[in-house]
Parts: sequence; C-alpha cells; structure tokens
Amino acid sequence: MAAFLKISKPRIVSYQRRQFLSRLAETFKEEEAHANKTLYIWKRISVWICMPVLGYLTWKHLIVGEHAKEYEYFNWPHLRIRNKPFPWGDGDKSLIHNPKTNPCPPVEGGTEEDVTDKPHPLTEWIFANLMEDREEKDKERWEHLAAMQERRRRYLKRRERTTIQRIPLDPMDVIKEIEASKKLVNKRDHGL
Repeated sequence: MAAFLKISKPRIVSYQRRQFLSRLAETFKEEEAHANKTLYIWKRISVWICMPVLGYLTWKHLIVGEHAKEYEYFNWPHLRIRNKPFPWGDGDKSLIHNPKTNPCPPVEGGTEEDVTDKPHPLTEWIFANLMEDREEKDKERWEHLAAMQERRRRYLKRRERTTIQRIPLDPMDVIKEIEASKKLVNKRDHGL
C-alpha cells in the first residue's frame, strides 16, 4: 500500500500541475482576446467619434469664435478699491485683467476697447502664416533654392582646390609600413 502511494502521489501532483497550467494558459488566451476586442473598439471610438468632435470644437471656438456673454458693471463699494494705482498700463486694471469677465466702469468719452471684435490670436497666426500669398511663397522658395545652389557651387570649388592627387602606393612600401607598426606595438607591449 505504501509503495502504491509513493508511486501515485507524484503522478497526481504532476497531473494537477498540468491541469492548472493548461487552465492558466486558457485564461491568458481569453484575456488577450478580450483585450484585442477592447482595443479594436476604442480605436474605432477615438477615430470615428473623438476626432470629429475635436474638429468641430476647434472650428467652433477658434474659427467661428462664439463669445461668452459680457458681464454688466455694478458700482458696488467693495469692488475695485484702489489705494494707489498699478505700476503698469493706466494704473486701473490689474496685470491679468480680462475685459470679458472683469467688467470696468464706463470710461469718459467712450467705452473700454471691445475685445470681442478682435479675432483670436491663434486665428490671426493661422491667417498670417499658413494662408500666405502663393506667389510670395514661391518667390521665397526660389530665392532659397538659388542660395543653396550657390552654396553648393562654392563648396565644390573649395573641395577641388583642397583635394590632393593620390599617388598609387608600391605594395612593398605598404608591407614595410605594416611591419614597422607591428614592431612599435611589440616594443610598447613589452616595455622596450
């Protein structure tokens, strides 16, 4: 009986180990398949939903430029207490003053500059730099190309002046140079 237990116990353990490892491998395969499906879904969501939404929001806020409502100024005594003027600008507005959200009292002879009529700085930059005159851009490119060709011509001319005509070496001279360098290496290695 004891001999039977000694023989069967390792077999049972190895069978259980194999069964556990096969279940673990199946679990990993199922998780990998699930992960691939999820990745596929989120790629589609990001391409077909997020990108159009980002494009629309960019167009809405930068190109069309819908503006927030402007606030009305109320002359309450606890607002805008100035013991001394600010050292910048007209001395009445803070350094981070925003006329859209921080209304000011009416100015004599007119109103504060209307910021909402100004285009967004990014929009100004796009129109100034990316939507240039085609002829002007072509002219700049041709001038740059001509400058690069002139630079290349000067480089080749300078290279021609500095090149040295190579004289074919005698094979025996090459062998003598190799032997002489070996002797120097041997002397250096042996401390001679």
